[in-house]
Amino acid sequence: MNTYESNMKSSHPVLGIILAVVGIAFAILSTLATGVIGGGIAVVLGIAAVLLGIHARKSGRGTGAIVVGVIAVILAVIMMIMTVNIFTMLRKQAEEAGDAPLVVRYADKPYLGIFGMALSVPNNEAEQKEFTEQMNLLVKRYGSGENVPGT
Repeated sequence: MNTYESNMKSSHPVLGIILAVVGIAFAILSTLATGVIGGGIAVVLGIAAVLLGIHARKSGRGTGAIVVGVIAVILAVIMMIMTVNIFTMLRKQAEEAGDAPLVVRYADKPYLGIFGMALSVPNNEAEQKEFTEQMNLLVKRYGSGENVPGT
């Protein structure tokens, strides 16, 4: 058995890097939309990449998988925290405004991101229109960041 064959049997650092890059993509692209679901997938992919990288270190390779995997995990955790904070702040601002009760009602699952709000909004077209108007009102009021309470 040559060196290449023994290295390939003992580790898969390229697979680790691929998993880590996919984890980073999940963290960036899906965490805001799906909250902790997308972030959790990104964390699992990052941890898998780190484990593959650690296993590959026995054959002298795998540092890239470890580094990129750690970046994926850190980014996923940051994105999950930011998503929960964004939707918690949205709900708080809607409560303080007093004229966006549907936003308060439908932003009750900050850990699920945009998906959580979409699950809550009913199929009633009139209520959907009112919800959209209330969201637009909040965007006009707080969109610039100047009138945001606590800043």
